[in-house]
Amino acid sequence: MEPPPTYMGNPIDTFQQQSDFLSLASSDPHEARAQELEALGFTRYADRVRKCSQPSGLFSRRTCKLRLCPTCSQRQAAKHKSTARLAIGGMAKPVQVIFSLRSLPNEPLRSTWCRFRKLFARIRRRACLAKVKSAIGGIEPKLANSGNGWVVHSHLVLDVEELDEVVVAREWNRLTNGMGTFKFHEDDPAVRAANIDAVALYITKSREWSPMPGTLTLAELYDLLGGIQGRQVLVEWNTGRRGRKRTGEENGKHSIRTIAEPGHQHDRF
Repeated sequence: MEPPPTYMGNPIDTFQQQSDFLSLASSDPHEARAQELEALGFTRYADRVRKCSQPSGLFSRRTCKLRLCPTCSQRQAAKHKSTARLAIGGMAKPVQVIFSLRSLPNEPLRSTWCRFRKLFARIRRRACLAKVKSAIGGIEPKLANSGNGWVVHSHLVLDVEELDEVVVAREWNRLTNGMGTFKFHEDDPAVRAANIDAVALYITKSREWSPMPGTLTLAELYDLLGGIQGRQVLVEWNTGRRGRKRTGEENGKHSIRTIAEPGHQHDRF
């Protein structure tokens, strides 16, 4: 991805304090997100976020359908939750697990996300996961605790009778050259009928790929835009759904710059 742009000659991460956006987000999250997008140079999308959820005619409201919009991100997450809930409800023995991958030094999020998807596709076909009947979950980007780089991870629910955590962790560690971890959910990995709704909500939450305005520096937000743009955040296999629309990630034709060009309505962040 290209280096972050500047605003009036200043690096974007020093143009405006995070606290300004965070303070505004508590009262008007749409305006706060719009100001962040404007500072990054995406004025057209900032205008769409401002107008989102405003009345449009007698019986409808505008929707910008942008992933970083405070309203539309929650709407998209709600759809993912519904899909996940149905899939988990049809599993015989659902179990929660987490796959994660740390970024390399100075690696942009988009590259880390691509590596995660490729490595995840490889381990899916390994013997250690051969007993998994189906799976569903979401991919999330998160800043590393050290503050340097990202951790791309996936909260998954697997339908499997028996799974050797040590064997899967060892294979994932080998595939990722020591940059990835695998583990069962820390609390209770087994998913019961009473908490299916809560688990579906947790694995499809939007707060990582659509964080509250002001929680990231503008430089970090710019990297996040490049990482999630055109990417598929819902992961699933053998869930019974067919004919899914191909995403920008699967087509492999999109770049961060296309979202600022007129006429590109298919590639939204």
